[in-house]
Order: sequence, then C-alpha cells, then structure tokens
Amino acid sequence: MAWSARQFVDKLGLSPGTLIYTGERSMGGVRLTLTQYSESNLDIRTFESFDQLKDSLKSDGLRWIHVEGLNDVRVVEALGREFGVHQMSLEDILNVHHRPKVSDFENYIHFVVKILQVDPKTQGFYYEHGSIILGNRFVLSFCERKSDLLRPLFERFENAEGRLRKLGSAYLAFAIMDLVLDYFNLALGHLGDAVDKMETQILRHPSDLLLGKLYEVKRETALVRKMAAPIRDSIRELIKAGSGLIG
Repeated sequence: MAWSARQFVDKLGLSPGTLIYTGERSMGGVRLTLTQYSESNLDIRTFESFDQLKDSLKSDGLRWIHVEGLNDVRVVEALGREFGVHQMSLEDILNVHHRPKVSDFENYIHFVVKILQVDPKTQGFYYEHGSIILGNRFVLSFCERKSDLLRPLFERFENAEGRLRKLGSAYLAFAIMDLVLDYFNLALGHLGDAVDKMETQILRHPSDLLLGKLYEVKRETALVRKMAAPIRDSIRELIKAGSGLIG
C-alpha cells in the first residue's frame, strides 16, 4: 500500500464524512461483481459502473457486491445511498490509512481490514485497504485494485449444496474474512520456512549479508502478524456479536 503525502494533506481540515480517496490514483478502472443468490438460484454478473449494476438489482434473494478499485468515489457514494450506509463508513472505505476496526451500526456491521497480496513480479508482499459491510440480506466488500483474491469464494458459489448458498449474509462475511486471513497464514508459513533455512545457513556459513536478510524476513513476519491480528479479532466479534444480523 503506497503512502501519498499529498493525498494525506488534502484530507486534513475537511469536515467529518467528506469522501476523498487517499490511495494511489493510477489503479485502473473499477470492477463491480454482483452476486445474487439463494439455495436454488445463482446469478453472477460483472459491471464497470453503478448505473449498470443498479438496473440488475433484484428485490428478493441475497446480494453480494464486490468492488475492486476505489478511484471512483461516486461508485462508493452511490452504493452507500442504495444500501443505507452511513457517510462516516463511506469515508473509512476510501481512507486507505485507516486502521482495522469493527463498527456496529443500527442496520449493518462495518469491518475495516488490511489485505495481503503477493506481487507476481517480485514475489514480495504488499498490503491493501479493504472493507466488508454486513447488512440485512446483503454484503458489500471493497478493495483497492482488481485481483483474483476472492476467486475461491466465487467458485464455491457454484456448488448449490455448499454453505455459502444456505447460511446467509453473515456466513458470507465470515467466509470473506476467513479467506483474507488464509492468505496471511500462508504468508507466515512461507516466511517461517525462509527463517529456518537462513538460520541453518548462518550456522554453517556465518555472514553479515545473511544476518541482514534474516533480520528483514523477521521484520516482515512481525508486520504480517500485526496486520493479521485485527482480522482474527473481527472474526471473533462476528461470531459472538449480539447483533440481529448474526444468526
């Protein structure tokens, strides 16, 4: 997640609830995936604008809208109006510097999370800002750029006998956070293997270069754990919440 001093300064002094995207501007376009489902029916469609998506919204069944790309503030604002999301939540969705948290509103629960991604070119890690909003019979999810992060969930929807089609919006929100956490756990496994390998090499052939690399990997491991911890806490909150949205 790149930090932009200019965008951070632009945010200062604005009134609470002012919508401004604080991340990178050159993230490409917006992709919206609308999944409308029940135990017996499934309809998944992809759109490039909210107006296109709105024409396909059904009044019955369960709905999940996944937004990839936060450049177009109008998309986030329009979804907020459509589903009754508070202006302060919309501000948190667009503020990529916001810390992970859980906010329980009257008609929905908002989870702010950090998402770990792997750069296909460098194989290094980077972090994205994400949000999940659990409402009555709907889920909204947001991330900064297009990716295949949630592809496993879309594939699970194809199974009519699976839990995603049967257990409602709360289970879907749980499944999204659980998948995001799986990526962190996978990264921790790779980092742990790298630490073990380096420590063995250092015992056999000590060098300042290896020690420096070991320090970097251990520092990255600590950061991954720090980013993952709030997601675990959010899952616990979701499971034990007293909200009427939780079955």
